[in-house]
Amino acid sequence: VWSQVTTFVERSVCSNVHLCSAYCGGLHIGALRACLEMARIMDDKNAIDEYEQWLTQAKKSYSDKLWNGKYYNYDSSDSRHHDSIMSDQLAGFWYLRLSGHRYEVNTSRSDQSNYFV
Repeated sequence: VWSQVTTFVERSVCSNVHLCSAYCGGLHIGALRACLEMARIMDDKNAIDEYEQWLTQAKKSYSDKLWNGKYYNYDSSDSRHHDSIMSDQLAGFWYLRLSGHRYEVNTSRSDQSNYFV
């Protein structure tokens, strides 16, 4: 099961065609968090476990592939623009906040990223 979760997360957050991007990856993490909250509301323990695993893997992949020490890179490709900054890099987290969800964003990274935008 774990290999299927890893494969799903890698394909969803970091597709082979476009690689991992700050915008799409952040939206995917936000969506997984919203799914986790819905599973909790429905008290679906199997779904809770599944979404927690996916969310943990997605957050790790996002940070490992995109965080450069100051902000999240545009994407994880080798293009000359890969390390440019995208103002929507935290959009998934902002959408969660707007919809009333609490989400533990690494505030030092969030503040630092917003500074560079």
